[in-house]
Amino acid sequence: MKRIKITERQYQNLLSHINENRQTINEGEDVIKSDLNVLLMVSNLLGLSLTGLNKIKLENALKSLSVYEQVKFTLESKEKLEELIESLEIKGMSEPKRKLKEKLSTIISKFNTLSSENGFDVKLSPKAMTNLNSLDVD
Repeated sequence: MKRIKITERQYQNLLSHINENRQTINEGEDVIKSDLNVLLMVSNLLGLSLTGLNKIKLENALKSLSVYEQVKFTLESKEKLEELIESLEIKGMSEPKRKLKEKLSTIISKFNTLSSENGFDVKLSPKAMTNLNSLDVD
């Protein structure tokens, strides 16, 4: 590694910048209320392609009954659905409500298909469809 010389003021600015970013990251992590596996699964249901570590985590999540149950509970509970939407916005998705509402039938059919393909008997109820359809996209 190459060494460089910096002034004391540059060093203090650098430390200050690092501390500000660390606080921002920590604050952002505290705000996300939905489980990462649920976020990854819903992103997959929306048709987003995942890469790297997220793709590996999703592949593991697809093999877990508890993740399917968490996603089912999230989509069938208005409160959990709102938390999911907030978390998707924090993670950088633009207009998650609109995307969820537009892809409502795809989400439900893909969830039920993935569940069956992985040997689980978890199906979304009509309540999930009602919750997704009632999202206010304005």
